[in-house]
Amino acid sequence: PNAPVNVRSLTEILTHPDIGGFFEKDVRQVINPDSQELCEAIDGLFFNRTRDDLVLLYFNGHAIRDDSGKFYFATSKTLTSPEGKLRKSTVVSAGFLHDVMNDCRSKQQIIILECCFGGAFAKGLDITMRGRVILTSSASTQYTICSLDSSHSQKIAPSLYTNYLIEGIATGAADQNCDGMISMDELHDYINEK
Repeated sequence: PNAPVNVRSLTEILTHPDIGGFFEKDVRQVINPDSQELCEAIDGLFFNRTRDDLVLLYFNGHAIRDDSGKFYFATSKTLTSPEGKLRKSTVVSAGFLHDVMNDCRSKQQIIILECCFGGAFAKGLDITMRGRVILTSSASTQYTICSLDSSHSQKIAPSLYTNYLIEGIATGAADQNCDGMISMDELHDYINEK
């Protein structure tokens, strides 16, 4: 239930002229896509970029690992067989995103994953590439906490991870060395500390 709120809240911060500085035309929200829509959105994000472009992908939703441990992004139409086997035509594999990232000319790629098993995403990906950063809300074997305690409120709040992601950027609290800029390391440390 938090995903649409998370996406909208992060978009507000990214497009704020004094905080994120992204142009609204350059930020695309894709909420509850099927596998084809998600593939097209990912491909469109990384396609035809220049070396100096900054590409940021934020995924908030379900992720699944199959019996062999391969990582997949679930979609609004993800299916399993009656025996519980994953119908792979209804998910997007980490391998697809790896390929699109590797084909992209941009040397500044940020992937933020708020999903279960997020740490498993990087398996098989060159994460040592300069300018490539991957932040995940969970390790390869961990589940992600969905929401803050909203039992006293009818309003759906951003999830725990995204709440601190946004807080660290919006308030500047993640700027640990007080240089007016928030590095990805500083943001990661701030979220982990919280």
